[in-house]
Amino acid sequence: MKAKASFQWIMRAFLILVMVINIFSSPNNSVSAKPLLGAFTDCASQTQIPAAECNALVALYNSTNGAGWTTKTDWLQTDLPCSWYGVSCDSGTNVTRLYLRTNQLSGSIPPELGSLTNLTSLDLSDNQLSGSIPPELRNLTNL
Repeated sequence: MKAKASFQWIMRAFLILVMVINIFSSPNNSVSAKPLLGAFTDCASQTQIPAAECNALVALYNSTNGAGWTTKTDWLQTDLPCSWYGVSCDSGTNVTRLYLRTNQLSGSIPPELGSLTNLTSLDLSDNQLSGSIPPELRNLTNL
């Protein structure tokens, strides 16, 4: 009977050890408020908006030092671009509003923004943008 109890204790300890090893050897062992499911990888893997619109948002983030923005909640973190800070969509199918006013954007406006043809509102004011306004923004006839 004592041998059986010892064996059960050893097996429980072994299972706990295996669980601890799995937790610490996981590639994402940091604590995060965001679930792994739905993590952004690229515009081809998201299905919320057209890939061209997603690529335009990514280009904006990259060309205006998105990592340095004051607020960048969910940008390039989730595969739901309509949930990214400052982005609004109509029924989750097209970007209709982009509001990034006073958000420490620095750099130039990318020509890819011309792909956001359903935009009705665009506010990039009070930032440190440089360069000229891309001619592709003439495609934004709904502004």
